[in-house]
Amino acid sequence: MIKFYKKLSKAQVRYKHLYSLSGKARRGEFVLAHHGIQRSGTNYLLACLDSLNVNVINRFDPARNHPSHKHFRWYQNKEAMPPYVKVEFGNSVCSSSLSELNSLAKFPKNTKHIVIKKDVNHAVCSLMNYGLRKNWFANKNQALLNYQMLLNDYRHYYEFWEGLARSSNEVVVVNYEQISQNSNRLISCLNELGADIPFLRENLVFSEVRMSPKTRKKVILIDDLVGLESGTSANSAIEIKTQSFAM
Repeated sequence: MIKFYKKLSKAQVRYKHLYSLSGKARRGEFVLAHHGIQRSGTNYLLACLDSLNVNVINRFDPARNHPSHKHFRWYQNKEAMPPYVKVEFGNSVCSSSLSELNSLAKFPKNTKHIVIKKDVNHAVCSLMNYGLRKNWFANKNQALLNYQMLLNDYRHYYEFWEGLARSSNEVVVVNYEQISQNSNRLISCLNELGADIPFLRENLVFSEVRMSPKTRKKVILIDDLVGLESGTSANSAIEIKTQSFAM
C-alpha cells in the first residue's frame, strides 16, 4: 500500500517506508520485495501490486548497487556483469541463502519475494533498446554485437533467483508475458507466498506504466535477434563507448 510523505528527501522517504513496513512484517502482515532485471516488467509489476494493495518494501529505489534495489546483481560471478551495467550495479556482495539476503538488504526476516522475467529474447531486445537510450551503445549494430554479453547477465540474474525459488517457499518467479495476459496468474503466485487476495473478474489494465511510455521508439525488434544466440560470442562485443564507463 502506498504512503505519501511530504517535504522529505528521497532517502528519508525510503527510510520511513522501510521502517513502517518492517513494523507491519513484525506484526505478521504480508510484506513483499519485488525484483527483476532492467526492462523486465518491474514497473508493470509494481503497478499491479499497488492496485492489489500489496505492501512492497523496496518500492523506493536506493542506490543501484544497494542490496535492496530491485535490479541488484546478487550472482556470484561479478565478471558476468557487462561493463556498462557494472558502472551502476557493480558490487562485491553475494548471498548463499534467503535469510542472508534479507539481512544484507535490511529486509524483515519474513519478507516474501517476487521476481519478474520476460522470455529471453524479449528481455534482451528490451535491454538493447534501453541501452541505446542510456548511451551504452552508439548505434544498433553495437547493441546487437552485445547480445551474448546481455544474455549472460540475464541468465546469471535469473539463475540466482530461480535457485532460491527452488529451495524456499518465500520466493516465486513469474513470467511477464503470462501475468500481463492473465492477472489471476499473478494473484495465484502472491497467494502461494501467503497473501490473501481474491481473484479478479477482469485483468488489470493501465493506460500507461511509469517509465514505459507507449510511444517509445523501438530501434531493435525481436526479428533482429534471430541467429545471434549461436552466432555471436561475448568476446565480439566491440566498439562499446568505454569512455563513458570510468568508475
